[in-house]
Amino acid sequence: PDTGRDDAGSNASFHESPGDDASTPSLSVRASASIPAVCAGECVELTANVSGGRPPYRVSWDHDLPGNAATALVCPSMTTTYGVVASDSSGTAGEFARASAQAAASVTVTVDPSCSGSSSGDAGPTSGDTGETGFPPGAPPSFGLGHAACSVAWPIGGYAGNVPIGFGGRFTIGNVITDAAGDIFVVTSHTGTAIVGGTRYPATGNDTGALVMELDAGCRLLWVRELGGYFANVLADSIAVDDSSNVIIGGGLSGRVDFGGVTASAPSPNAAFVLKLDPKGNAVWLKTFPSTADQGSAVTDLAVAPGGDVLLLASGGPDMDFGGGPVGGTSNDASFVVRLKPGGDLVFAKAPSSFGSGRTLDFWRLATNRSGSVWLAATGADATGTMTTVPVLELDGVGAPVYTRWIEAPAGAAYWNGSAIKVDDANHVAEFTGWGLDDLDAGVGYGSTLRMLTQLSASGTPISTSTARYLSDYVFSWDGSHFLGMSRDGLAYVGSAFTGSLDLGALGTLATANQSIDVTVLDSAGHLRGAVQWDDGSDEIPTDLTVDAQGNAVVVGTEYKANTLSLFVAKLGW
Repeated sequence: PDTGRDDAGSNASFHESPGDDASTPSLSVRASASIPAVCAGECVELTANVSGGRPPYRVSWDHDLPGNAATALVCPSMTTTYGVVASDSSGTAGEFARASAQAAASVTVTVDPSCSGSSSGDAGPTSGDTGETGFPPGAPPSFGLGHAACSVAWPIGGYAGNVPIGFGGRFTIGNVITDAAGDIFVVTSHTGTAIVGGTRYPATGNDTGALVMELDAGCRLLWVRELGGYFANVLADSIAVDDSSNVIIGGGLSGRVDFGGVTASAPSPNAAFVLKLDPKGNAVWLKTFPSTADQGSAVTDLAVAPGGDVLLLASGGPDMDFGGGPVGGTSNDASFVVRLKPGGDLVFAKAPSSFGSGRTLDFWRLATNRSGSVWLAATGADATGTMTTVPVLELDGVGAPVYTRWIEAPAGAAYWNGSAIKVDDANHVAEFTGWGLDDLDAGVGYGSTLRMLTQLSASGTPISTSTARYLSDYVFSWDGSHFLGMSRDGLAYVGSAFTGSLDLGALGTLATANQSIDVTVLDSAGHLRGAVQWDDGSDEIPTDLTVDAQGNAVVVGTEYKANTLSLFVAKLGW
């Protein structure tokens, strides 16, 4: 046997059986834990990384954990070593009959007896790190304080320094996503004249135009596409990319709009649209979904599933037609979840009332991962219309519900203030909610806003709830909960801004004389594992956040210098 150290720092031993022949790499497996040291009852995600041999692989954990799963959620009450055995498919593809190759590994999760968490994984969430007492024993920071890898800013004109709100509470200046190579894609609306890469992009009169752009991983501009028209408005506030780096844009439009050779006309006030661009920014197809609802219609969030299906949330009325006739629903339904094929044809469209929750639901944000399932963050109003819960729903690939988890409002919450949701490759969910407090002197957050990060296991069981001050110090008042990102291995990134000092406990203190961007990183147990600050010398307002494949945080937003509103893009790493 060979003995090494796994990525989380725990001991991991493994042995290998030979492959089918000398040209086949030996099968190996490495076991790791998302948190190597915890309090009793806190939950940890185990991961088995298998390589070599002949895929596909089978994975088997001991301790009666679910079979053939590369990940497993455990909530040990004492220090426990977990073993895993991986088998490959050798001997099944026409070779001489022989047993499959096997490799084994183990990982130890240390439980500190001096602290305690939940009694079991189903008993309820654990309390996250407060930012004042430091890290739990045995769990030092994963990567500490970060730095700016690159940044760029361009004047975008108009709005006199204000950041306008689009649809579903999203900002219309600056929304961002990255592709597998780390390239950065941004969509932003603007009035007046924007100057990007030395080229002027005027918007006519009081009209609103939009720009889509791609930057490489070093923040260097690759291309820009202008979306707009005379006496037309384009509020583009959602962006996604597929595995081939095709770009999907969503929002609302009115008037006659030119999308680079594809045109659309829509009535006032606005109609929902989805636009697909190729990797160079050329239009592939455009879909519009008008509604007779008082506020018209709009796409409020976007994601792309494996294989290129487009997932979207749209606001409007039951008369919206996504390709299969009016979506239907009740008079209380004002948001809809939709899945389109890569070419824009409808897979399904569902109204909130179709899920039979007994409450008035409003879909707010969505997320997906390589499984192709859909996770929704919504609001749930009781019979009086009071928003007392934030439900998280998981849907399978055809829109059938898998689970619903009701997240109750914290004590003292007077109103709901926005939600975001992200999911990693193991179906671990992070949901970030803003609540307005009825105590203006509560001393938490900006004014009276409390931000609450709730993390769920793959089955929807709460793992942790965090309300640390660094999550709430200042997040733009309406849609602060938009600033949530997640790495593929389950770290939650929360973007915010602050003035003065920000106490990060064991990580130290951040300080600034003006308003600066900060991103804090938490593990699934709610413990602070890293942070980074970015300051460009003026007051910055974040408007969106994403996490690239390398674990960098990419933040976009606005800053106001020399009486000019600018869009910034900052890549922050460790």
